[in-house]
Amino acid sequence: MEKLDGQPWDIEAYIRTGGYEAWKKYLAGMSREDVVNELKKSGLRGRGGAGFPTGIKWDKIIHHRTPEHYFVCNAGEHEPGTFKDRYLLKHHPHQLLEGCLIAAHTAQAKASFIYINHDYNEERKHLEQAMAQAKAKGLMGKNILGTGVDLDIELFTGMGSYVAGEETAMLESMQGRPAMPRQKPPFYPTDFGLYGKPTLVNNVETLCNIPRILHKGASWFTQVGTEKCPGTMLFSLSGAVTKPGVYELPMGTPLRTLIEECGGGVPGGRKVKAVFPGGPSF
Repeated sequence: MEKLDGQPWDIEAYIRTGGYEAWKKYLAGMSREDVVNELKKSGLRGRGGAGFPTGIKWDKIIHHRTPEHYFVCNAGEHEPGTFKDRYLLKHHPHQLLEGCLIAAHTAQAKASFIYINHDYNEERKHLEQAMAQAKAKGLMGKNILGTGVDLDIELFTGMGSYVAGEETAMLESMQGRPAMPRQKPPFYPTDFGLYGKPTLVNNVETLCNIPRILHKGASWFTQVGTEKCPGTMLFSLSGAVTKPGVYELPMGTPLRTLIEECGGGVPGGRKVKAVFPGGPSF
């Protein structure tokens, strides 16, 4: 993630790093198929846990036989020990918003939402400020940049329970029902999502990668990481380490590098005895 030279919600600071160029490029003439093909070439996998290829998921939505679609960004992040999406919401709200706009337009969504953790008060404010600035610049809302495209995104405050972060449980709670996961298969969101319609669901980090891939190209994205899992990933590091925090590293980086070089190792120079990948929810 590129560091901004202003406040996180400052749209001018984001634009100086190439922000919204991918969105403008899309509106200027790229087709939905162009976007999906670029994501397929990039090899981007979902950063929410399952690691499903993003391009394949998006391709299923745009070719679904049911015409009514929805889009939801899952910013629930209820898992204990996970806080990377919170970091992105707080420090890169415009990058997330641009990714959401691209995703919602690709899905031709009837309505689009960002489902956000109810504890993320400051992060919500940053996102609201970013959305207001994007609207003022004509980048979202009615007749975006004079193209005739109308697209808005609604914030939805999520439930506090851990299970509500699971995508199908999230969709249930958004419809006023108990946050209980659906059986998969057959109830995958791309077939049976919000209001029983095909729904594109991506998490925060996945969506933050979209603008960079479309702006800089799939070949740029594949320069780091591994052949099967290109790009970088954010890691939430906590527990008995000297420097806990969020670290961005190429896919395939050894855990030792994350813990010892980034996190400074165990305090007092003690040896690492055990690692809990994924935290207590795994």
